[in-house]
Amino acid sequence: MSNLLRWVRMSLVLVVCLIGLTACQAGVAASNVIHLTLWHGVNPPPNRDVLQRLVDRFNQSHPQIQVESLYVGQGDQQIPKILSAVVGGVPPNLLWYAPMLTGQLVELDAIVPLENWLDPLPIKQDIDPTLFESMQLEGHLWSVPFSVNNVGVFYRPSLFAAAGITELPQTWNDFRQVARRLTNRRS
Repeated sequence: MSNLLRWVRMSLVLVVCLIGLTACQAGVAASNVIHLTLWHGVNPPPNRDVLQRLVDRFNQSHPQIQVESLYVGQGDQQIPKILSAVVGGVPPNLLWYAPMLTGQLVELDAIVPLENWLDPLPIKQDIDPTLFESMQLEGHLWSVPFSVNNVGVFYRPSLFAAAGITELPQTWNDFRQVARRLTNRRS
């Protein structure tokens, strides 16, 4: 299985298991099936199709938990919908959202911290620990990574050689120093 598919599958399971909005309880039908609504902004449409197949697979393998996946737009389109749903008392059970919205959701008591629940789970070890810093606010963990971007830096070895740089930077501080050395200041 590709790393991307494995990551998306693990992320979906984490999202389904972890992110619950406090203002809304899961609907439980008479058959004791838990119905959850997942709002997301997965784009482009082919990626949404992959997510839907994963949700369908999850639903098939967990008949007592059924997730309805709904695309609610990109970050700028999601914010008014999410805030309206929270203030109106009808938020989704699960939410894939842009991290910059965390503070507003915390202020509204719309999400709950996850560290007490996540810390004892073995799946936590499958998450790159460097990602946790971006999911914390005021000492609490508010979300789990659903998707991440690969960061890459391209460089021209000839410019490094011309500047006398023999080793690639290993830290952000090293990176800043190399950038200063490579900056051509023309007045």
